[in-house]
Amino acid sequence: MEEMNILLERFYSTQMSGKDAYFDVDEIIELINYFLENEDLSHLNDAINLGYKLHPDDTDFSLTICQSLMAMNDFKSAQKVLDGITVKDNEDVDLCRIECLLGLNRYNEAMTLVDELVNANVPYLEYILEGVACMLNEMEGMQDQALDFIKKAMALKPDNFGLQIEYCFNHELRGETKKALELCQKLVDKEPFSSDAWYMFGRLHSLCLNIDKAIEAFDFAIAAEQEDHKMLYEIKCLKAYCLLKSGNYEEAISCYEELIMTEQIDILDINPFMAKCYMKIEDYDTAFQLLEPVVGNENLLDEVAVTGDMIYCAIETERREYALELFCEALKRYPHSILDYLSTLNMFRNDEMGTPAPMNPAYPEELTRMFRSSNIYCN
Repeated sequence: MEEMNILLERFYSTQMSGKDAYFDVDEIIELINYFLENEDLSHLNDAINLGYKLHPDDTDFSLTICQSLMAMNDFKSAQKVLDGITVKDNEDVDLCRIECLLGLNRYNEAMTLVDELVNANVPYLEYILEGVACMLNEMEGMQDQALDFIKKAMALKPDNFGLQIEYCFNHELRGETKKALELCQKLVDKEPFSSDAWYMFGRLHSLCLNIDKAIEAFDFAIAAEQEDHKMLYEIKCLKAYCLLKSGNYEEAISCYEELIMTEQIDILDINPFMAKCYMKIEDYDTAFQLLEPVVGNENLLDEVAVTGDMIYCAIETERREYALELFCEALKRYPHSILDYLSTLNMFRNDEMGTPAPMNPAYPEELTRMFRSSNIYCN
């Protein structure tokens, strides 16, 4: 991270001064990937323009531009960049061409290109097959095509572990969790040091509500994965969530605190669940402080739950006017959902609010009156 900060400082200084400075192609690619990941489009364009100025004919630079465009779903522009690449027999170029065709909904052309590579028996064939299997699995509505492709690829390369992972993942995507779990058991037995296999094994156990086994699998995945920080972040988040669901609230808090200290976290991922842990151990003030910066954010996974938890914590910490204000706003946006959620927290105990009847959302003042008369406000 320190090296990245130094590179960024050089880049920013160059942009501010307006003076020419040299960045090698690897540095340009690092900058492009960083700005893309952080959705900094202004500096992304500056880095791309600098790359065109310094390394206009470099294949790796062109591929990075192409991948950046595809990440932004601009497949037509990506295709134009690919048309300008003349290098042959390059695994990354070929895979990029296939991905671009798939993004343009030209599936048959993409498969024709794959068939050409299979018939040529290129030395990087397994890399291509793995990559295409992954792409198809991740494309919405393409699970049938993905399964068909993976079966054919496995017939060609039966010992390829990456294809076996994608085969298992395809069953998970189809909701065939039991089948996927059986397949994944064989994968972790075959490759006990594979973080991908253990991560999937933990995820599948969590879907089957085998929480203790899921936590154990995530621990193995964390031990096996030392390089992919994004994957480590995802594994640790899921482990912490499983600890929360299993009632190990202090352990879950420790796991979340470790994430906060060691990772560049997204508070939308962490704070709502960490707050839930503190609510479970009745530390409502800490929970309130965690929820305060995220409540109302439309990108939340479950905005209703976060709002409901915030109302609850506000009541428990004597912030009742704030709770009422937030509740009234929630009634306007999702009247039935917020009442349903709050009832799961056992907040409305009297008969009047025990089981909310269907109400017309056009009358939030009536719900507010009922709220004021219930013991959540008066207690």
